[in-house]
Amino acid sequence: MRRPKTSPVGEPRALLVRLERIVSFDWPALRRAILEVLRDHGAKGTVSVAVVGDSRMRALHRDFMGIDTPTDVITFPLRDPRSPLDEMLGEVVVSADAALREARRRKLPPGRELALYAIHGALHLVGHDDLEPRARREMRRQEARYLARYDEALSARSRSTRPRGGRRPSRGRRPARGSPPPRAHRSGAKPSRRPSGSRSR
Repeated sequence: MRRPKTSPVGEPRALLVRLERIVSFDWPALRRAILEVLRDHGAKGTVSVAVVGDSRMRALHRDFMGIDTPTDVITFPLRDPRSPLDEMLGEVVVSADAALREARRRKLPPGRELALYAIHGALHLVGHDDLEPRARREMRRQEARYLARYDEALSARSRSTRPRGGRRPSRGRRPARGSPPPRAHRSGAKPSRRPSGSRSR
């Protein structure tokens, strides 16, 4: 029986909880970009990325931020990223519906738009914010940096799965399944800081 892959103690981890499947994206490439965000900022622990639809996102936006509308991303910090404890760092909830709408409007790949939301949330978890103009500019710069890392990982995976000779093309690894729903809204776990919402353009 094959054992699930584990990370060395102290290494950051990223888990996928996929509750909405209308947008296709490459989880290994996105996971790599998120882990680079965490490592580059010295953060330890686990980040959960939940992909949901409008109805669930609207409920979270209303319950945790008092705004009764859907949004694109909400981040739930569960502890200080500088804490030495190897536990849940936080949860990033992204909307597949919002990614699909925005991608169609801007004529972009929906999977890349969804990756941008997840990277935005991961940056919030490691201490970035976008409330003030200067901080927002820095966060946009960081988003572009890690989205480029996602693109590089996606390109590398595409090359590695390209068929050679008569071999069938690889389907790649399936997105992770079986992870529990985000704890911040499943069991009432309290965020360590106020949740961060909406990646305003």
